[in-house]
Amino acid sequence: MIQPCSHDIEIIGALDVEQQINVKHIVDVLSQKEENLKHGEKFTGRPSTRIFANEHYIVKLKSEFNFKVVEARRWISKTIEQERIYAVYHPAKTWFVIITDKGGIIANITPILEPLHITYETASSAIFLDYLSSINEHYFSIARQHDKRLDLGLSNFAIDDTGKLFYLDDDLYHWDDFTTFSASISHLLLKLNQFDEAAWSKYGENIRKHILNNFNDSHWIVVTIEQIKDGFIANEQQQRSRQALFKSLRYQKNQVTHSIDTNPVKSQIPNIETDDLMAVIADIHSNEPALVAVLEKLDQLGIKNGIVLGDIVGYGPHPDTCIQLLIESGFSVIKGNHDNAVATGNSSRGFSHLARWVVDWSIEQLSRQHKEWLEQLPPYIRQDNWLALHGAPIDKTFFNAYVYKMTYEDNLNNLEERGIPICFHGHSHLSTVYYRTRTGDKLSNDSTFSLNHQASLACPGSVGKTRSQVPQAEFAVFNRKTLDIKFHKIFYKMARTLDDMERFNFPEKLIERFLSGM
Repeated sequence: MIQPCSHDIEIIGALDVEQQINVKHIVDVLSQKEENLKHGEKFTGRPSTRIFANEHYIVKLKSEFNFKVVEARRWISKTIEQERIYAVYHPAKTWFVIITDKGGIIANITPILEPLHITYETASSAIFLDYLSSINEHYFSIARQHDKRLDLGLSNFAIDDTGKLFYLDDDLYHWDDFTTFSASISHLLLKLNQFDEAAWSKYGENIRKHILNNFNDSHWIVVTIEQIKDGFIANEQQQRSRQALFKSLRYQKNQVTHSIDTNPVKSQIPNIETDDLMAVIADIHSNEPALVAVLEKLDQLGIKNGIVLGDIVGYGPHPDTCIQLLIESGFSVIKGNHDNAVATGNSSRGFSHLARWVVDWSIEQLSRQHKEWLEQLPPYIRQDNWLALHGAPIDKTFFNAYVYKMTYEDNLNNLEERGIPICFHGHSHLSTVYYRTRTGDKLSNDSTFSLNHQASLACPGSVGKTRSQVPQAEFAVFNRKTLDIKFHKIFYKMARTLDDMERFNFPEKLIERFLSGM
């Protein structure tokens, strides 16, 4: 218990000035016995947070800060300004300083609310689902507008007498691409035993709605599903609940047959179990002459099956014809970051000015059907002894991270931890193999190489935008029986690609990069 006098308390402001809580109430609350913070109880928090409460109000003292009074005033003023923008806190939340001979103690007072980790024990599934929906509305709005995230622990949210939901934690955190959100869903699957499959299905619909409304990118739904899969499931009922959640998350009115399933995508590769040779191609980048040359060469080699490791579009001038050629090829195609950008119109992340220009141009060239085809491509293919994706095994988004000299070790570690001996990837545009043996990790640039090692990361190079000094179309052929991979480089009618880039007024720097292999 602390007992400051009213003249020791300086109110800095409330989020809504008309609902500001006065000094008398603050003094009364601080005269109460300090609350013990304990996980699962009504009052929870960090060890550095001191909490006092009566039947109407709760006061938090932020004892982790050691400010002079003038610094405390400045800090609180900035916090009030930001919290008004966030609009997730109770409007009566009032910030103040307790002035002592050692400086200023930062504190706030809010009305007593009922935290959700207490509410869920008695609330019906329908009512609690409404609360979770309100959390999603706040959570994704904050993520979109401020690139931050709320702490999704149920104890960080509470309702007032009318059932309106507010955020309790004084802090927001850096946005982490749905990692924490997915983990919180896995936790709820274990915790919310009152939810039946219908409730989980409805919750999945709500998540899907908020992701699409705020990010306009269905790939984040796939990322969320894949991360939830990693969560622990204790029994068959929880497994059924998770399946109901996944089904509603993935739902589309015109869903095509190659959209991602809850199991590894084995159905993507026809006859892969009976054909020894498999083409491995990547990063076509809308270069039709290069793709035609590769497909003709594969036909000469008698290879009918293959995987495409993403980035069908981007950089080059032939997005529509390259998509159509791959549809007709029967090859299994994985989504790359350029494919996703063109499908969704979102190129704000990880794209240079030149790359964004081509994304915007490509969007205008493609039919709605081709953009939908790109959007619904799976992010990976998993077989018994190999994984195929565009980016890197450690990347939860599947197509943004690179495998290169600074990251290969972590990616090889990831493969070993998951029991995957081989990973085919694109994105780097470099025909290389990083591999692990008993004597250490190594790099190979050999034209033919065995992938029979503890772990291997193999990139076939780029069909349409090589980073070699000699512009050629690059691809690889993998022998399932011997585990050998053979890298190929062939010339193609590059002049036509360059002519078309000029005809469509592509930036001169981009044309130069095609020529130089940059």
